[in-house]
Amino acid sequence: MTPEQDCLFSWKNSHREIIPKVVMSSPHLPSNLPLVIETPDGKVKRPATFYCYFGSVLDGHLSFERLAKSPSFPPVEGLDGGRRRVNPDWILKHSPFFEPQKVPSDIGGAWRHYRLTASPDQMAQFVAPLRISFDKLADHIPAFAAWPPFGLVSAHARDILEQIDPSGSVFIPADLRTSNGAPVNSTHFHWIPRDRLYFEEPSWPLEERAKHVKTLPFSGPFAFPTVSWQLSHNSALRHYLADISFWGMGVDMIRFAFNANAFATLRAANCTGLVENTAEYASERNSHESIGHIL
Repeated sequence: MTPEQDCLFSWKNSHREIIPKVVMSSPHLPSNLPLVIETPDGKVKRPATFYCYFGSVLDGHLSFERLAKSPSFPPVEGLDGGRRRVNPDWILKHSPFFEPQKVPSDIGGAWRHYRLTASPDQMAQFVAPLRISFDKLADHIPAFAAWPPFGLVSAHARDILEQIDPSGSVFIPADLRTSNGAPVNSTHFHWIPRDRLYFEEPSWPLEERAKHVKTLPFSGPFAFPTVSWQLSHNSALRHYLADISFWGMGVDMIRFAFNANAFATLRAANCTGLVENTAEYASERNSHESIGHIL
């Protein structure tokens, strides 16, 4: 499979932007989606308050098989009283892995902030060796990816994240293998941001709820209509989160948000896997884009 250089064109606000990328094409790809191997340019495409990771740049192509069983995270056995499903806020509140943080009262009582306090050794029980499903992508695993239960980052990305916030993450060495069992050529880590936010939607009447809904052109917990409205309009919340470099929503451990400074630092360091979605509507999003904006 030979990469060929191409130019992809995107249109935004009536200007043409030419984005050079390496595009792979082959009848033997694991998906009929275009496979775009990113060439990072170190630049931020759109100013925003929060940059939300909502999917891998290699969605439809990069996947892994777990080679051993491991417990689910966060564990709820013994916490749920026999119930099969429990509220994420209930898990965060009762799990020994998280501690509640004091939130300023002007943010509103519907928001809660928890901090993951577990050590890397405690978290290591929840991961397992992973075998890549398509060997030809083994040399193209981006610096930021995700595979349940956690995010996946390269050694370079880990170093930058630790520079940004030395105490803000848990990193666990990732055992990634090719189809013949050999380790991949690059070093990666499972990544969990320690800061977790949760929004409990008030019991608004329908007409009141309609006033607090914002639809964004990407998916994931940050794009839930009432959450995205809060992140866009709640000035006290925006001020509070401005000091948190990266964080996750509830118990979703594979999607995360960055503040503007953290995202700019990661882009300047040429970390791959952080391709911005600059579309106005979800239908316009390219499959290789992984970052949504909250302005």
